[in-house]
Amino acid sequence: MLQIFSSPRYDFLGKRVYAYVLSGTLILASLVALWVQGLNFGVDFRGGTEIRIRFSESPDVAQLRSRLEGARLNDITLQRLGEKQDNEILLRLGGRELDDPGEDLGDVSKRVLDAVRMGGETWGQVEVRSLDYVGPSVGRELRNKAILAVVGSLIGILLYLTFRFETKYGLSAVVTVAHDGLVTLGLFAITQRPFDLTVVAALLTIVGYSLNDTIVNFDRVRENLRVRRMSAPLEQVMNRSLNETLSRSVVTSLTTLLVVVSLYVLGGERINNFAFALMVGVIVGTYSTIYISCPFVLLWDKMRSRRAG
Repeated sequence: MLQIFSSPRYDFLGKRVYAYVLSGTLILASLVALWVQGLNFGVDFRGGTEIRIRFSESPDVAQLRSRLEGARLNDITLQRLGEKQDNEILLRLGGRELDDPGEDLGDVSKRVLDAVRMGGETWGQVEVRSLDYVGPSVGRELRNKAILAVVGSLIGILLYLTFRFETKYGLSAVVTVAHDGLVTLGLFAITQRPFDLTVVAALLTIVGYSLNDTIVNFDRVRENLRVRRMSAPLEQVMNRSLNETLSRSVVTSLTTLLVVVSLYVLGGERINNFAFALMVGVIVGTYSTIYISCPFVLLWDKMRSRRAG
């Protein structure tokens, strides 16, 4: 394995109090953002119609909204698709804004285009780039299944690591991935990026990535405790184990981050939120596998010792 650190001796656990403060601040900010603003659920979870429209000239969003509301298309959200796509608008209708239950998506598209074109070709030619619809009941079902998928993965992690290591390691891994997921959700709430099924897929990927790093560290701790029979205090054993896996962790994180940043910059609007979630997850996950997982095990051991004493 590529070694970018020669015999590192960093005192990671000695700085754990600072990590507690940082993680506590991030989690508190995430909880406040989730409570105050909430997640900006995409059409996958809210239900409704999502239409992506391209204009040959940059449209006036306020005037466009007025035209759509005049055509009885209410509960509208309009979003420009970035500076490089200033002529493209993402239009969301919260719920099925149809007068006729038999009206299909083609009719919805025509109603929107007719409303946009009222008063002449103000912004040049208009083209519908994509059109998606999800019913409210389907959106609720998808949201419930997404929650079950995340909760099920956490339960599976706890059971697996309890079987492979000990209960304290399983609990530590669950706390670590929950920390990563909560911080990522908080950033989505703060930035109000759309939260849809692709972001859920990214969250599950983050869980797997963070778990893999955590297991590597725990394996080295177990090896030092059992195979090498180190008699030093647990804190010293964990510090040594983290230093021994440091090169592997940094190389893995940097190469993964390079790919994810490329996706974020070059991948286009469709996978932008997916790449953003992964980018946040890789950074936070690398931090948490060092400053959350092992310190939690150490804290658990100290609490058990105090109770036994």
